[in-house]
Amino acid sequence: MQESADRITNGQNEAPALPTQPQPAAAPLTISIESGFAIGDTVTAFPALYELAKKLPLNLWLESHQVRPLWAGPPVNMLSERPATGATHSILIPHRFFLFSGLHMIQAWFWNLGLSVPAKLPRIPLAGETKEVIDVIISPFSSSGTAGHPHKIWPYQNWNIVIDTLLAAGLSVGICGLFSKTNNPKPLDPQFWGERSVRVLDALPLVELVGYLRATRCVVTIDNGV
Repeated sequence: MQESADRITNGQNEAPALPTQPQPAAAPLTISIESGFAIGDTVTAFPALYELAKKLPLNLWLESHQVRPLWAGPPVNMLSERPATGATHSILIPHRFFLFSGLHMIQAWFWNLGLSVPAKLPRIPLAGETKEVIDVIISPFSSSGTAGHPHKIWPYQNWNIVIDTLLAAGLSVGICGLFSKTNNPKPLDPQFWGERSVRVLDALPLVELVGYLRATRCVVTIDNGV
């Protein structure tokens, strides 16, 4: 009896457990990425943005709107209009860091967004279904056209030699263009392949082109974002 009374007394003296208080949700972080229409450089920001999106809710505006469908990171609120508030990060800052530090643009974006810079380059997961394998995909077109950056342009004859060499080795070859500011691929110039048996990847949405690039064994390109 005394043991029962002690248990009852002890139970009455214990303070009732306090109800668990819900933790307030973190306020969303709003980020704008100013990059003009530099598709490739904008995509290099994705690993750093993915890391940020793991840590807290994110409102994200990408000036290069073509890459928005490629997002494959944690869910974010992808904004279609530029927000009036939040932090704006210009591509010029990580680009300068890239030029003078010797690091990759991917690492420069980590630095620019206030994150620890990874020693090794992370992969860039992108949305889009993987397509059938084309051994080598070539994108020989300059993003600025022949007038502007002639040093980026290789003569037709040189590309013809590359294609002939690849076909002679038994490899399948695909030719893809680059994307304009309107989110449409610029017309492909058939002089680059002539009558050769190549797969022409023309008029594809960017997310579909990424599916082919993911599956290919090799990409041969110049500085055009591909």
